[in-house]
Amino acid sequence: EILDESATIMRSLGYEIGFKIDPGAEKVAFVDERGIWYTSLRLLTIVTKLFLETNRDREPYRIAVPVQAAQEIEMIVAGHNIEVVRIRNSHSAMMDATKDEKVLFVGGTRGGFIFPDFHAASDGMYSACRILQMLAQTGYLLSDLDQSLPKRHQSTINVPCPWESKGTVMRRTMEHSEHMERLLVDGVKIFEGDVSILLVPDREHATFTVTAEANDADTAASVRDRYAQLVADWRDGR
Repeated sequence: EILDESATIMRSLGYEIGFKIDPGAEKVAFVDERGIWYTSLRLLTIVTKLFLETNRDREPYRIAVPVQAAQEIEMIVAGHNIEVVRIRNSHSAMMDATKDEKVLFVGGTRGGFIFPDFHAASDGMYSACRILQMLAQTGYLLSDLDQSLPKRHQSTINVPCPWESKGTVMRRTMEHSEHMERLLVDGVKIFEGDVSILLVPDREHATFTVTAEANDADTAASVRDRYAQLVADWRDGR
């Protein structure tokens, strides 16, 4: 409700940008002049693009993002002399990534960003200020970037899976993807052409998380359901 009210205020007063910082002062969220609050995944893509545009003179370098981040990141990096490093989806993994002196930017999937030249951890106020600075440098509006950058669609489902079955599901996942392009960073990320599927055992709950990503929502949902059924079959010994 508060976000809805702030979106209305943005539109009625003609403001270009607004942001909020989480109570822990580590994460940020942004709203544009249309009153649209960005998801953390979309904001990551936008902030990455801003960083690329304002740091061309520092290439070559590396950026680090979680394996859960959309493939939009690789798409916008094309044409730059930059390496994308995929990491686990945790703040500790983000901090660890800064130990590599060639990593100049670390973006998270929950609204956290690390700029190692300032601090080796996520700082919400600094992130907000840095994003505003990069927008000023480039002359972009958030909405300009949102409308011009590639958009991928993700669809996620949690499949019930007893703790004692998680090892079996992981083994079957590895066997299933043995001859496929895959990424083994946090769970297993499988690539089928322009579609990717991430299968991760939940660390806190008796579930297996299946996330499919594609160029359209229908394909993402269809692939998600197909792999969710595979996980259920592997769980049940089929």
